[in-house]
Amino acid sequence: MAGGKEGVDRAFQILRTELDRAMGLLGVGTIQDLKARGASLVKQRQPSSRDYPDRAAYERGYGGGII
Repeated sequence: MAGGKEGVDRAFQILRTELDRAMGLLGVGTIQDLKARGASLVKQRQPSSRDYPDRAAYERGYGGGII
């Protein structure tokens, strides 16, 4: 594991690789494409019973981010 400047360079390299991969999976080639198509790239689904461990979970603030 690298530290200092080498560690920062490696972290940026990892982030760049992940960003390139994610953009490729979304079918966009540039940040401008991503900004232009942003919201249309996100698929939303209706909440289901699988999102909450029990009926009162939502009221307790638990729910995996589904509202």
